[in-house]
This record gives sequence, C-alpha cells and structure tokens, in this order.
Amino acid sequence: MPAGGELTLLTEPVGTFEKLPSPAELDQAKARGIEISGETPYRIRTFQLPDREYIIIATSLGDVQAMRSKNIQTLFGFILVAVILGVLLILFFIRRDISKIEVLVDSATKISEGDSLVEIQPSSGDSEVDRLSLALNKMVTSLQNAVSIEKESASRMQEFLGDASHELRTPLTVIKGYVELLSKAQLVDPEQSARAYSRLSSEIERMEILIRDLLLLAELGQKTPEFNEEVNLSELVLTQVNDLKALDSMRKIESMISGEIYLNGSRLHLQQMLANAFGNIRRHTPSDAPVQISLTSTNGKIDLAIEDGGPGLPTRAYVEGRQHFQRFDKSRSRDTGGSGLGMSIMSGIISEHGGSIELGVSKLGGLLLEITLPA
Repeated sequence: MPAGGELTLLTEPVGTFEKLPSPAELDQAKARGIEISGETPYRIRTFQLPDREYIIIATSLGDVQAMRSKNIQTLFGFILVAVILGVLLILFFIRRDISKIEVLVDSATKISEGDSLVEIQPSSGDSEVDRLSLALNKMVTSLQNAVSIEKESASRMQEFLGDASHELRTPLTVIKGYVELLSKAQLVDPEQSARAYSRLSSEIERMEILIRDLLLLAELGQKTPEFNEEVNLSELVLTQVNDLKALDSMRKIESMISGEIYLNGSRLHLQQMLANAFGNIRRHTPSDAPVQISLTSTNGKIDLAIEDGGPGLPTRAYVEGRQHFQRFDKSRSRDTGGSGLGMSIMSGIISEHGGSIELGVSKLGGLLLEITLPA
C-alpha cells in the first residue's frame, strides 16, 4: 500500500492475505486481474477512485491450486496405470510372437541339419509373425515335395542306369567273344565265320539303337520344349495304321480316326512316340492279333486309344502304372531286339507335349494305351 495509506475491508476475507499488493500491482490490476504470490496466493482486480483511493476485489487461489494439485495427481496416477497396462499387454503379445519365432528358429535349425520331415503348424492370426509362419510352412512343404521328387527321380535313375549298363554289357560281351574267336582264327568254317559276322553286326546295331534311345531320353528330360509347329496328328496316326496293315496283312485292324486334328508340338517326336506304340504291337503280339485305334478331339483335348489282342503286360504293370526309367518286361529288349526303353521314351514325349498316358486291359484281351494331349 502507499505510505500512509489505509486498508478498509468491505467484506470478510475468505483467506488470510499475508502480503498486500504494492502500488505498482494496484495500478497493474486496473487493466486486468493479477496474481499476488505468497503462502496463500490470491488474485486481485482494482478500480481507482478519486483521491488515490482503490476498490480492490480479491479472491483466494488456495482452493484452485488444491484442485489443480489433486487433478495433476489423478492424471499422473492414470498415466502410470495406463503405462503399466500397456507394458503388460506389449509383453504378452511380444512373448506370444517370440514363442512363435522360437518355434520357427528351431524348425529352421532342424531343416538346416538335414531333417526334411519338419512340420510347421500354420498360425491363424494376421500378425507379421503369423504371415511369416504361413510362408515358411509353404516353403517347407515345397521343399519336402522337391526332396521327395528328387529321391524318387534318383531311385528311378539308379535303376535306369543299372538297366542301361546291363543292356550295354550284354552286346559288348557277345562282340568281345566273337572278336576273340575271329582274331585267333578259331572259326575256320566259312559258315561259322559268316554267322559270327552276322552276330557282330546285329549286336552293334542293337547298341546303336540303345545309345540313340538313351540320348533321346536325355534330350527329353533336359530341355524346355518350345513348339512353333502345327502338327497334323490325324495324318501321323493314319500313316502308322497303314504301315501296320501293310506289314501285318493277317492282322484285323479297326480304326476310327477323326480328320484334321492338329496340335502344337514336335512332328519328329510325335512320330517317334507313335512308332514306338505301333512297333510294340508288332514285336509283342501275334501277327493275327486284332488291333483297334481311335483318335478323337473334344473340349480342347485329344484322346488317342490303341488296343491290341496280344498277351498284354504283367499284372504288376497295371497295378503300379507307367513308371519313367522302368521297363515292364525286362526280357523284351533281349527277345525282340528293342532297346527296352520305348515306354520311357513315349512317356517323355507325351509329358513334353503336356499330355498323359494311362495303361489298362483292353477289351480285346491285351494292352490298352490311353494317350491324352492338349489340342
């Protein structure tokens, strides 16, 4: 207060005002309310009267500050509880994902150690870890399928190599024997010498056929086919039917061939496939055994059925189906002069063209070949 000034209370104060406002604060409070600090702070607004007198309106800020302190404490308590709950929830979800990651790491470790039978249970959630688990499960499934196919292919290749080496060893043994006889002049009889040369020629021809078929099989299994040729399959089948009629005039042959059936493929390979199929009929069935051939095309699919009245295949062949690199009757190549790889070559050519082959028992009593190709 100004020196010599006097304070008159118009109402009973709500609080105790330990510190009175200064003249400067009184002038400042004329324009706006100001806060007077102290043990019990308060806010004032002044109105000046004549003769340097002031009307002071004051109110205590103690309750306001107490409420503010209480609100701040409540806010801090709420934030603390929210943070604790948030941490607990994060730990729960992180722990769940970490447990899934641990399972994935364990499975990956087993796979790296050569265990191809590992199973990863797919998760039903939509988190990144769940999607990772689903992707790894698909990868492991594909890997297991690839390993299974590789093992099966290796097994068939091993059998194939064994058969091929056996088939090559047989003519080589015969050739070696006759060469030794001829080189030592042990065959003095002209007739025996002629027979020896004939056997040498036939065994060499047999080896050439076998090597040719082996090369064709290797070609079919390695390159990716790219066909730019429209092949008239009806013409190729009809040519084989006419050849069979000319070579086996005693054989009853019925054919139902739809005209002008084309497909995109290799004319040379398709001719080889049909030559093998009809060649098997000539080599492995009696010359008077009936044959039925049908060629139709429906719904973008070509169906070729070849039936014969011969002895058919061993029972095991119909149960196991056509196997690549495997002969149904391993004695056929030795008895009839073929390489014994005809069925494998047919299978490779048909697969090359995106088709399939099925074996069955013909209504004529022999073998039924059902070949399906895309039109």
